[in-house]
Amino acid sequence: MVCDIRTRSYGYSLPVVTPRRMPKTFSSRFIYFGDLKQGGSKYHTTSNGINERWLGRSRVRRRTMRQCSDATVVREQASIFYFSPGQSDEMPKSLIELYTHMFIEDLSRALLPVWTTRDGSKISVELTPPNSDLRGKLSAAFNISRQDYYDRDLVRVLSEFLRLTMVELCIDRRMVFEIAYLRPKPEEPRDAFKLFHINSRQIVHRWGRWYQIVPPDIARDRQVAESISLPCENISVFTLPDHLARPIASAMEALSALSDDRWHGLAIQAQEENIPYDFSVHQRSMNLALAESVREIGWTARGLFNQQITNYYSLRQNLRFKLFALGVREALLAQLNAVLKRVGPALGCSTQLSISGLPTRSNLEEALAELASGEKPFTEIMDEIRNL
Repeated sequence: MVCDIRTRSYGYSLPVVTPRRMPKTFSSRFIYFGDLKQGGSKYHTTSNGINERWLGRSRVRRRTMRQCSDATVVREQASIFYFSPGQSDEMPKSLIELYTHMFIEDLSRALLPVWTTRDGSKISVELTPPNSDLRGKLSAAFNISRQDYYDRDLVRVLSEFLRLTMVELCIDRRMVFEIAYLRPKPEEPRDAFKLFHINSRQIVHRWGRWYQIVPPDIARDRQVAESISLPCENISVFTLPDHLARPIASAMEALSALSDDRWHGLAIQAQEENIPYDFSVHQRSMNLALAESVREIGWTARGLFNQQITNYYSLRQNLRFKLFALGVREALLAQLNAVLKRVGPALGCSTQLSISGLPTRSNLEEALAELASGEKPFTEIMDEIRNL
């Protein structure tokens, strides 16, 4: 199915409604790739179907922004964007609950931080073989959060791509994209591509093929089939291997239970009715349960249970969390490189992504070994950990 984006619209462009005193231009801090109702939403929906559910306050760096595409570009795309009828307009439960929200935010932001390291070196994304012309195309292809503009800096674009993908993986355990190829004009060959996110709840896999299920009224309005057959060679499903997905799923379930605030009523009732209830004992039990729920991943919950653990354990978990985030980043980067390998023949070029400037697996494993053996002074290991 070849569609000209000059005459075909795949989604709705809703106005950005910002809270009072918030800058009119801002970057998204937390985005959930779920559904919104078609009308009356106070959230911003991007042109490729991504709904910005939670917006931060940081300003957009205008000097690095560029308009996404010319209006004459032709997009080869089979899927469509639509709001699933009957879906709630509220945010997912895991983005509202305290501990799950904190965990998703910290893990997603740990994958590819874009700030300069303490030793002055900068994190960079390298292409192999080097191709300066392709960097701009990849920045546009991997931009899945902006409506009309994309960041020219590939490091920031990739950081945001990994962050948003991780958010979706924590909630739905998979993220589905269609590779939409772009042509400058209908008669000209492909020269670029775009990753178009498809709501995973609209996708089914039957008889070895992928289908997007469209409600009858929307199908009639868009003049498409109620079951759109998607070309398998253009579908990319991002998931995590079991040794990474299992601890995340287990942690999310436990953190959701620990986020339940119904016990607050008991504390108030105990205070009013002089019930023999010791809040400090309850809080200590909750903190220990929190530490146990994320022990395998290494997340320290921003120091919420520091009083219940030793400095040694805190440092050890900090390193383990960095090591876990590295494993997630490697898994997602491998799948992203698989997409680049797939689009290479169609675009007439081949490249692979790599990231430099971050601690390697050997760095982290060596620091863990030194911490366990006591070969270095405690303060020296602490300084090394801060620099990683």
